[in-house]
Amino acid sequence: MDEKVIAFDAGEDRLVELAERYCDEKNFCAALRMIHKKINLYGAEPDDWMFLAEIYDDMETYEMAINCWFRYLAVCEIEALADAYEGLAACYYNVGNEAQSAYYYNKMLSEDDDVPAESKMEIARMFTRSPKSLFKVVYPPEKADYGETVDEGVKLLKSGKYEDAATAFSKVHPASRLAGAAKNYLAVCHLVTGDSDAAEKDCLELLEKDPDDVQALSTYCAVLIEKKQTAKSREIARRLASISTENPDELYKIATVCCESGLDAEAYEKFCVLEEIVRYDLTLIYFKSVAACKCGKYRESLEGFGKIIDVFPHAEVARYYYNAMRLYLEEGGQPPAVDYFYKLPKAERDKRVQLLAALSDVKSDELRRYGREYDLVPLFRWCFDEFDGQEPELQLLAVNVAVRAGEYGFLQEMFLDSTVNDVIKIETARKIFERNKDASIAVVLCDVFKQLEFVRLEVGRVKHKIFVSAYSMCAAKFCLLGNEHTHKFNRAAVKMYNILEEKNLLTLVTDKESLACAIFLFTRKGKGDFKGALESFRADETNVRTLLEAVRQGDKNETH
Repeated sequence: MDEKVIAFDAGEDRLVELAERYCDEKNFCAALRMIHKKINLYGAEPDDWMFLAEIYDDMETYEMAINCWFRYLAVCEIEALADAYEGLAACYYNVGNEAQSAYYYNKMLSEDDDVPAESKMEIARMFTRSPKSLFKVVYPPEKADYGETVDEGVKLLKSGKYEDAATAFSKVHPASRLAGAAKNYLAVCHLVTGDSDAAEKDCLELLEKDPDDVQALSTYCAVLIEKKQTAKSREIARRLASISTENPDELYKIATVCCESGLDAEAYEKFCVLEEIVRYDLTLIYFKSVAACKCGKYRESLEGFGKIIDVFPHAEVARYYYNAMRLYLEEGGQPPAVDYFYKLPKAERDKRVQLLAALSDVKSDELRRYGREYDLVPLFRWCFDEFDGQEPELQLLAVNVAVRAGEYGFLQEMFLDSTVNDVIKIETARKIFERNKDASIAVVLCDVFKQLEFVRLEVGRVKHKIFVSAYSMCAAKFCLLGNEHTHKFNRAAVKMYNILEEKNLLTLVTDKESLACAIFLFTRKGKGDFKGALESFRADETNVRTLLEAVRQGDKNETH
């Protein structure tokens, strides 16, 4: 008897139809799966990016929505620009970035003349704030609002200025309503600067007032772990796990303390509760999946990793563990070794880094052939996913290979990702400039969308490479300010080359840093900050002065 075969219609229209149905049912993960499948099979249409942006917006996963709006903005028709700007404005407003939201609302209004006056007034009211009083007398002092002091301390703490942060937290009056939070942050400052005794004293003072203070207990547990008091830290962790709360911040604190203390079952339980409140946070789902694996809940772990790659399709770390867990459930053997740190196992990481390093030494033509045979994009994406995207050296290694391999689809994706560090994007732009070909690519720098032009530098063969490198340094440094700067540096570099060539002085060009600095200052016509330019380009002062003197003399002769 023949086996019954069930055919699945995976046509473009059918996949979109399914995605729309799943959206109506609020099954957002399934909807995302269908649209991403459609993109992988048939390529992306502008409407796909808009659809994805709207799904992510409904999920309140605004960073992903922002990136999809940027992808839409890069390919949509002029008539649709207003829709993209409106989507970006709303998303930035929802993540608390009012300045960027206002920027895109203004862009929307400039594109859409049909916006009613009432809507414009409503938008204006969104960004209207009463001016803060600069002078306020409060007595007694414990009644003062220390909110700004604590906020300032938190900013200093996050930026690594621990002593300044501690000073800010110490200013909060002991009877203030924010005294507990300030004391807990002070304990954190003491802990990260190595003064665990002072941190312990801070925590015990807090716990004397409130024995069930979740924040204080969490910090106290971290102090005990630092002091190698394992048994006592686990006792505190169990005490935390027994506390019932619906506050997301407290639940997250308790769950992470349980993770650090080896109480994986308790951590999993708390993450399950938390996921009902915060449904689509990558870190939370990852922690939950790891905790599930560590306490033997392998199918639940697989489902968690699967959910991550449905919502965040470029989460290559989660994809690795999803594949490893699925293989284990299908074939048996040893369950995959998982870690609460968002990274690959060391052996797998080393293998990928070695491959990237080897590819970076391969000639461009061979590299392009290799890229046609093997899909390198997942490897590049992993570099931007490993350790929550906090590996700049790994990312630079990836973009170096991607530029040389001509992987402009990936580079476009990276340039439009608002979460990627701008320094990485500028360095990537420099590498593309060094390819010395006319091109154009959409990029997001400082959350601003722009079309970046790459203009070929046409100079002679002598010192050609060093001129291209120097020009690339200038163009990449200032591309954020507009394409007119690229054209200006191009003209300046050509003019300097022609003058030096005519005077047989190209031998004066010895290093790209000094030449780049000279090109920059040449465009400023003597008005630039000389010392600042030297520092910015790390140039040699003597070499720069020699080059400028030679080209300025030639420029004067040319104008007379």
